[in-house]
Amino acid sequence: MFLDDSQRVFGLSQDWKLRQSYINLCESIYELHVDTPDQYALRFLGTLLSLKEDSVINVRLSLGTFLYQNLVNNG
Repeated sequence: MFLDDSQRVFGLSQDWKLRQSYINLCESIYELHVDTPDQYALRFLGTLLSLKEDSVINVRLSLGTFLYQNLVNNG
């Protein structure tokens, strides 16, 4: 329930600060290893990857940093 709400409230928000907070939340969840990689991908990657075309550069930079440091670099 909370994760679905966080995606709606943060990840799809009109406020760029909330979208950036969603990326930070997803990063924290990833680092805690609460999901298997497949579960994480199903739950978060769709919304995360939709932020790659965000109009705000800070959101795109946060996303790129998270993806590179945690998913690409460790893959």
